[in-house]
Amino acid sequence: MKSTTLSVLVLLTIVKLTLAAEQNVPASCLNKKFKIDPFYCCPTPKLLNPTIVKQCLELFPAPKDDKDQVKPDCMSECVMNRTGIFNRKKGVNDEKAMDTFVEKLEDKVWVGVVENAVTDCLEQSETRRASFEADTKQLQKRFKNDRICSPAAGFIMECVHVSVYKNCPDKKFAKNETECLEIKKHLTQCPFYTIFDQKPTPKKN
Repeated sequence: MKSTTLSVLVLLTIVKLTLAAEQNVPASCLNKKFKIDPFYCCPTPKLLNPTIVKQCLELFPAPKDDKDQVKPDCMSECVMNRTGIFNRKKGVNDEKAMDTFVEKLEDKVWVGVVENAVTDCLEQSETRRASFEADTKQLQKRFKNDRICSPAAGFIMECVHVSVYKNCPDKKFAKNETECLEIKKHLTQCPFYTIFDQKPTPKKN
């Protein structure tokens, strides 16, 4: 039942990079060992061009040291740039974001779910703009010789993919599997990454 699609790899990479540093996660959320593959419960569709995603994963693999763990995800910015959704100087192109995330959908049952996810995540990103800018400036001072990628790009990619999974259409969700129902309940109270038994990594000061 293991999923091996590129979209799954992307989601796991984003979640590891952007959510693993969360603090104050309830103890009841951690160390859950679900035996079933979460992507069997909800086989989410590919939302982005696989070729672009693969290229960016190769250019910006997951960080291997503590210094890079605290930096925003450059793989996401790479994807957002190459799809035309994001530009460091101009910011996010909302119309392009909606078109890009929806255009690859072959099953129309996902359209409403994805559109709602994109709309909500773009709104959340906008409300966090000042925070993203402040974080970027702070990290640039700390790592003066390094390029600091945009937190907004990583947030949008993560937010859309996670929202789509959490709002899986009823006809696509494996509701006859007990563990899938347990995962669905778990996600009403816990961060997405905890269904993969990944503990938060303490933030570095």
